[in-house]
Amino acid sequence: MQRRVAMLSARLEASRAIAAALDPLYAALAEPQRRTADELLGAHPLGMRLRGS
Repeated sequence: MQRRVAMLSARLEASRAIAAALDPLYAALAEPQRRTADELLGAHPLGMRLRGS
């Protein structure tokens, strides 16, 4: 169980780092570009979406 918790914690930290890097980019996009980004990243294996991060 502890190994699973450690693995999930590492995944969470990686997701936070990605979100921190992408938030400024997403904020600079025009609305049509944001929709495209949402569509592309909505299919990401981790289920990541930029909007609402």
